[in-house]
Amino acid sequence: MRNVVVRMLIISLILTALGTAPTVQAAELKLPLQYGLYLPAGVECPKQGETPASSLACYYHRQGLNIPRCRCQITQARNDGNVYHLTQKCLCRGEDNLNITLTITIKSKTSFSLLNDEWEQKRTGKKETVYHYCGNHHNP
Repeated sequence: MRNVVVRMLIISLILTALGTAPTVQAAELKLPLQYGLYLPAGVECPKQGETPASSLACYYHRQGLNIPRCRCQITQARNDGNVYHLTQKCLCRGEDNLNITLTITIKSKTSFSLLNDEWEQKRTGKKETVYHYCGNHHNP
């Protein structure tokens, strides 16, 4: 879990340095995505009531984009067209409150890509991870 947190913090610093678009407050932002569970492309959606097997699951709800073991709330956001730079305050199990910055590209109402940090790019050879919608599952 610490590796994920460190990667997210590094991404946050880099993206903050690059940002030029105006920032909006969280209350003003609603991502153009369907609320619910998203899994990486190629990972099957679980049946209703089952927990997703992927540790890369994301849950979009009114407050933010959650990752496993973390409850997040968007505190700042800015967008350049369909590219969104989100700062989220997250409470993760076993960790202090964290400010995590993500860059996502909205591909459709039910699909987005998440920019991978340098470590993840080396591990997977991919610049981004594409997520697909799996329905309005309960956020565990």
